[in-house]
Amino acid sequence: MSNYFDRELYNTDFTTLDSQLGYSVVVNGVNLYTLCYADLISYDLVPAKINYSSFKNVGKSSYFLNQYKNNDNGIKFSFYVGGESYQNAQLNVNKLINAFQSNAPVIVKIGDTDFEYVCILTDVSINDTDVFHYYKVVLTTIAVKRFALISSTFNSSAISSGITITNQGTIPSGILLFLSTSKTSQQIKIRYGQNNVFKTITINNANLYSYHVIDGIDGRVLRGASYSTSFTNYVNNFGNVDLFEFPVVCNGVNQINFVQTSGDITQLTVKYYPVFHV
Repeated sequence: MSNYFDRELYNTDFTTLDSQLGYSVVVNGVNLYTLCYADLISYDLVPAKINYSSFKNVGKSSYFLNQYKNNDNGIKFSFYVGGESYQNAQLNVNKLINAFQSNAPVIVKIGDTDFEYVCILTDVSINDTDVFHYYKVVLTTIAVKRFALISSTFNSSAISSGITITNQGTIPSGILLFLSTSKTSQQIKIRYGQNNVFKTITINNANLYSYHVIDGIDGRVLRGASYSTSFTNYVNNFGNVDLFEFPVVCNGVNQINFVQTSGDITQLTVKYYPVFHV
């Protein structure tokens, strides 16, 4: 970074002459151009490297696939950042970096698309430009590409018929299940899956509490005595739940139903993020 603080280079007309040319970028609800005159030049998606483990079958005519795993995607953001002077421009560069580092991971929205990116900053590059009081700043991140949280609530009639959820995301992602019950059944069995192939979660001693949470987003199992969408005063309930893995939704049609006890579930709220490869 140059250190030009000469008063003769001060541009008093900067705020009236500068205008945003690139897409708007909002980080944790704050517009970066409004915050620090950071104007997006480009953003490049860096697809995840795919790791796999496989071997050919005996006849050498196909493969047996043992494991398929996607590493983290990345996004490289390039900005022009300006100011009334080099000092102000440098202060704005610092504001830009801080916007990505404070309260990380951050939620980034670009333009008017429905996608949002959950980002962690991994590298910063800052270079002078040929224009007074402007720097080119490149921020490299790892990122999860997703839609905003989807929340759907179903009544007892819909629950008894079985719940169907169509997930647009192409990567399996955790799902939160919030059950309101009549406290009449000692045990509740939840089944979830696709194409009638199900995994089961069992809640034991379910009649002791009216509300139960199986949270595959944040990895929690909770119970509560009163209704609260923020789960205030809910307590850990792992000891009463048979759970081998947290529930997920996959691409396409997903099914959720209850074994024999559907009439005891008065309301079910389902929450998840559709997550995408690139």
